[in-house]
Amino acid sequence: MYGTFVDGLSQKQDSYGFVNEREIRIAAGVSLLFALFALFAVLLKSDYDKALYVIAVLWIDFVVKVFVGPKFSPLLAAVRPFVRNSPAQYVGAVQKRFAWGIGLGISTLVAICLLVQSGTLVDWGIANQGLVETKDFIAKRTNMDEFVAAPVTPPVLLCFVCVAFMWFESVAGYCVGCAIYRGFVNAGWMKSYPNQNCADGVCATK
Repeated sequence: MYGTFVDGLSQKQDSYGFVNEREIRIAAGVSLLFALFALFAVLLKSDYDKALYVIAVLWIDFVVKVFVGPKFSPLLAAVRPFVRNSPAQYVGAVQKRFAWGIGLGISTLVAICLLVQSGTLVDWGIANQGLVETKDFIAKRTNMDEFVAAPVTPPVLLCFVCVAFMWFESVAGYCVGCAIYRGFVNAGWMKSYPNQNCADGVCATK
């Protein structure tokens, strides 16, 4: 079973269990700080290397959540002690896994873009001439004396998307990925699982 078996909510034959919404919101807040650091490192300092390290941490956490399980997530494990004495707020694991899958996809694209823009792929000798020219263009562009050092590039835009998703999750308590999951299920594009629920019914299906 993916997630936690909860007496009174889960059945033995269920494929998905539940996760603690309190843990997830705090971990989303921590992830938001990481994402903001990466975003500002690029925008204000053109430091693609530090941003890449930060995104790598988030990427690893998403991989663990999606393919191994939330129980083993480094970020969730780090915040778990802070909610140990609070009653758990259980929500369905299936839609959270889908939301984390979106996060994994976005962080993967950001990491690839940062590898290009930091020149890492060029340094590794696996980039083509187009990437070399991209690296040279960015180097010239970011030497300009401006408050915003970096151009608005794909990783910057994707970071804004990540920041928005994490803000909604941690501050507003609204899981955007869960809402997308609901839309896909209602459209018949994804399977609906029994005994699943979201905070405030955001992923309630037909």
